Amino acid sequence: MANVLSIAYFVVVSVIAHTSILLWILLLPSRWIEPTGRRFEKAPVRLLFTGLLFAVLAFLLLCGLLLVRQSAFQNISRFLAWFCTTLSIKRIPHDGPMLTHAIGWLCLSPFLAGLLLGEAGLVECFATRLQRRWEVGSRWWPRILGAFTLSFGYFMPILGWFVFLPVIGLVSLGGGFLTLICPPRLGLAPEKCAAEGDVMSSVSDIDLKPAGIAG
Repeated sequence: MANVLSIAYFVVVSVIAHTSILLWILLLPSRWIEPTGRRFEKAPVRLLFTGLLFAVLAFLLLCGLLLVRQSAFQNISRFLAWFCTTLSIKRIPHDGPMLTHAIGWLCLSPFLAGLLLGEAGLVECFATRLQRRWEVGSRWWPRILGAFTLSFGYFMPILGWFVFLPVIGLVSLGGGFLTLICPPRLGLAPEKCAAEGDVMSSVSDIDLKPAGIAG
């Protein structure tokens, strides 16, 4: 019984926290959110494999950081000792490990930012479709419902943890990271922003036939 209650508390807290984070990210300018949402409508399968590629890169980076962690502890601790001695200031306990972990999280932050931006774009896509179907006047109620639905799907026991979270997480990572590395330009219409940011367009979408040659 205690284990069931622990899982229930974990799911409730995680859903509330994740929903709140997504709603804050949706306050970003629409030129970041809307092009990301359009990518999910255009090519969700392609974004899945793109997200898988970025996830592999993030995993390799994490493995590299773990391999150099011990030596980084020592080097950063030596630097902090020299720095504090030079300035005659007192060191903070465990400052070496804390700074090393902060640098590691900073290296992984682009992937985390891409994941959250992709999730916000997916929520925006959900909210837009819901608003068209239900003809809701306010955009925030569909966004709140979309953020809650995505968060609950992520943290739903078993099915959410092992199916929904990996698949939607990879799709979100692919769409959000593409927006980060190919940001939309200021002054462009949303459709042009999405078109310029879609660097993973398939070659089959391009007409390679020379002009004037009949099929």
